[in-house]
Amino acid sequence: MNIGERIRQLRLHSNKKQHEFLNGITSNTYLSRIENGQIPPSENFLQQISEQENFDISLLVLNEAKKIQEKVLNIADDFWSRKKLNQDDLLFLKMISSENHELEIRIRLFSILIMYYADKDLELSKEYYDLSLSVLPNDSSEELIGAYYYYYRACLERFLHLQDFVKAEDYVNRMEPWAEQMGEKEVAIFQYYLGFLYHHHKQDHTISMQYCEKAYQYFIKMRDTDWVIETLALRGVQQHQNGEYDKSIECMHQLEQLSIQNQKVLENKGFITYYLGLNLRDMGKTEDAISYFKETITVYQNQGKALNMICPHARLSEIYMELKEWSLVDHHLNRAYQMAKEHNIIYSYIELSLLKAKLYKLKLEDAKFEKVMNKLLNYCLREKQLASAKEVAKELGKYYYEKRAFKKAAAFLYEAL
Repeated sequence: MNIGERIRQLRLHSNKKQHEFLNGITSNTYLSRIENGQIPPSENFLQQISEQENFDISLLVLNEAKKIQEKVLNIADDFWSRKKLNQDDLLFLKMISSENHELEIRIRLFSILIMYYADKDLELSKEYYDLSLSVLPNDSSEELIGAYYYYYRACLERFLHLQDFVKAEDYVNRMEPWAEQMGEKEVAIFQYYLGFLYHHHKQDHTISMQYCEKAYQYFIKMRDTDWVIETLALRGVQQHQNGEYDKSIECMHQLEQLSIQNQKVLENKGFITYYLGLNLRDMGKTEDAISYFKETITVYQNQGKALNMICPHARLSEIYMELKEWSLVDHHLNRAYQMAKEHNIIYSYIELSLLKAKLYKLKLEDAKFEKVMNKLLNYCLREKQLASAKEVAKELGKYYYEKRAFKKAAAFLYEAL
């Protein structure tokens, strides 16, 4: 046990500087020496800090391997069965994440931390993912497959949020041999993930809908409302993609009613308004679509979900491009592009770079078009987004052919093969 590191994690979790954390209890120097492992904390100090931070002192000093194991396993069971994690348990896992525990405990705690932060804090999710790669074996052992399965599922969720569907597919492939052993519910969840990936990554909407429908029927039968909502949302996305706009709108209203009944209105409001906007846009109801996209931005802004604002900003930039309202195009496109670039949201970054290139082409700014497209091609290759790289290379080849720059055109068209 590293008590100094546990105290440091308690302070960081409280988002406090040393003097704020101490609040007059002792000196910054004393705390620094504790956190650096130079001296042990006194019992009085531990008691005062625990009371001030309203944290169970027994967790702070828990050192018996068997009790730590029991605690982590109980947290894991509760988290994966009910998707609940209280702040004391979260902090306890963070405290022990850098300690040397049995392999199963390390797998379990990293699974929870990666999953918990996947849609809340991409930087923390990355921190725990990177740490897990450095301390966990590359190959899973069959006796620990139950632990590894949830670790793979957490990593899958992380890469879905990053829109890195190549890496997400890798974790789906790791989960596949073991899904049936995990029980009926995990099979249905796995089918949902397959539906999601076939829709967004493989672009095979027929297979996507088949997987989604299988999962949906199971969750309906089991009255698992949380997953009914998830699969219903994916169904609405698929219907929109298939041009079934009225069905997709009906699906969104059904999702809204379920959300109201299960007190998940705020959680799903932005998603619902966004897809209502998409459907109305494609039905030619531009003004209504603009209103919904603006409402979506406001919802996510109020919730502090900046990354969720990328898509509605992107859609507004497309609409204003059609309307030739260039200042509004620049405003929304730049907002979305900067967020996608800063957090490396792969699919959105590619999409928005192509939008930027389209804008430059419309404005006859050839040098800027070439710069964005060449930069995007290198990005796609670096991130192993080969399908997108081929499309970008093909577009550059066509562009240079039209410019009668035949050698460059040939080079890019060859790269697209």
